[in-house]
Amino acid sequence: MQGGGGGVGGGGGTAALYAYKGPAQAIYSIAAKEGWRTLYKGYSTVSQIAPAQALYMATYQTAKKTLPGRRN
Repeated sequence: MQGGGGGVGGGGGTAALYAYKGPAQAIYSIAAKEGWRTLYKGYSTVSQIAPAQALYMATYQTAKKTLPGRRN
C-alpha cells in the first residue's frame, strides 16, 4: 500500500508539480544554472514546427467556417 501525498512529487501541493513560478523565472533560472546557450539548443526544432502549426491552424479554422454542418 502506498502512502499518499497526492500529486506527482508526493508533496501534494503545486510546488511539487512545477519547478518554476512562470516563464520569466524559468528562463532566468535555466540561463543562470546552465548558460544562455542551453536555451537555443531546441531553437531549430521550434523554427521548423511553428510555421507548420500556424498553417495547420489557419486551414482548420477556414475549413471550420466554410464547411457545412457547422455548430454555433
